[in-house]
Amino acid sequence: MTFPEYVSKLRMEKAKKLLIASSLSIAEVAEQAGYSDYFYFNKLFKKMFGISPTKFRKDPIRAECPSTGKFSGHKVRL
Repeated sequence: MTFPEYVSKLRMEKAKKLLIASSLSIAEVAEQAGYSDYFYFNKLFKKMFGISPTKFRKDPIRAECPSTGKFSGHKVRL
């Protein structure tokens, strides 16, 4: 894993926690996670987890599969 990939992973984990635990808008979550471009954040979140931030927020029981990084229905650990 490269350093930029590691930083992105940390930012996305923070975004997941904010989506679950706060009532911030998706744009505010993106900004809090270090992304100034809302559309880039959405695209990257969906690429990393296989689900949009909006859909993830509606069903936070689902998260990425540890082995593939894709959406699989595992519970999220905070």
